[in-house]
Amino acid sequence: MRLKDSFYKAATGSQHRERGTRNEERGARCDSERENRSALRGVRFGYDIRLDASHFIYAAHFPGAPITPGVCVIQIARELIEEELKQKLMIRRVKNVKFLMVISPVEMPDVTYWFEVRESRIEGEKAATGSQHRGRGASSRFVSDQRSSCEVRVEVFCGEQLMVKLSMECLEV
Repeated sequence: MRLKDSFYKAATGSQHRERGTRNEERGARCDSERENRSALRGVRFGYDIRLDASHFIYAAHFPGAPITPGVCVIQIARELIEEELKQKLMIRRVKNVKFLMVISPVEMPDVTYWFEVRESRIEGEKAATGSQHRGRGASSRFVSDQRSSCEVRVEVFCGEQLMVKLSMECLEV
């Protein structure tokens, strides 16, 4: 389930970028997918969002004192990374999650997500399939199941206060 536009909305002028190292920004075009992926390494970008305290999730988490569920913090991060990279992603792993303070949509509805692409690569396996015996009819073929993945460091702020930090690894779908 996508949370954008119901659970949160992008604020006006919501996108930020530091260290503009993407090749498109420098006016160059990448000739290969490998160059394109390496161009993302070290890119830092951010989004300002506004949480909707009236969303039904907050009625259950927690009645009278709503806080943003950790799983929603992570889902929002995935959606914003997808928007930046312009591709659908699947979360492969989340690690080093630190919830330093609760995010209240009533007290702190305006949140800033900062992302840093730490690594981008192609992953997968090449597997041989087919019969293993000698003789007539033996055949084999190679199957490639490779897809791009990226490791991203995420920090969530309310004003100057760091609320959450984590690392996540995503695979393209």
